Amino acid sequence: MNPQIFTFWNLSTDRVLQQTHSTTAGLSRQDAKQRLSQYGANSLKQTHKSSALMLLIKGLPNKKIVQNQAVL
Repeated sequence: MNPQIFTFWNLSTDRVLQQTHSTTAGLSRQDAKQRLSQYGANSLKQTHKSSALMLLIKGLPNKKIVQNQAVL
C-alpha cells in the first residue's frame, strides 16, 4: 500500500481519489462488494458492552471529589 494514503489530509482531493481508485461519485456496487470482501467491513470491534446501570454509576460524581470541593 502506498504510504502517502496515510497522509491523505495533505493531498488534494483529486490525488486522494486517484490513489484510492475512487471517484467523486463514489464506488460502483461491484467495486464496493469487491472491497468489502477484500478489506472487510469498515467498523470497529466492540470489546465489551456496558450495562445501563454501569453507565449511570460512571456518570455520577465521585464522592471524594465532591467532599474535597465542599471543604475548600
